[in-house]
Amino acid sequence: MINSGKCPKCDATISNVKVEDVIINTGTATNLRGFSYLCPKCETVLSIQMNPLTLNQDLQNNILDSLKQRP
Repeated sequence: MINSGKCPKCDATISNVKVEDVIINTGTATNLRGFSYLCPKCETVLSIQMNPLTLNQDLQNNILDSLKQRP
């Protein structure tokens, strides 16, 4: 596989990324867990994404909590 994507800061070819856990602040009381994808050479943030697995688990927990509070 030939990689042609380049880091916008250091111009290194991106063949892999460094992934870190982050908290995404939505401006409300709810903070979401996510990932940041970094250039492996200069560690510039290339992208941020919500973690779909924890997002699904948080949704399930919120629904269960809401159902438990019903009379």
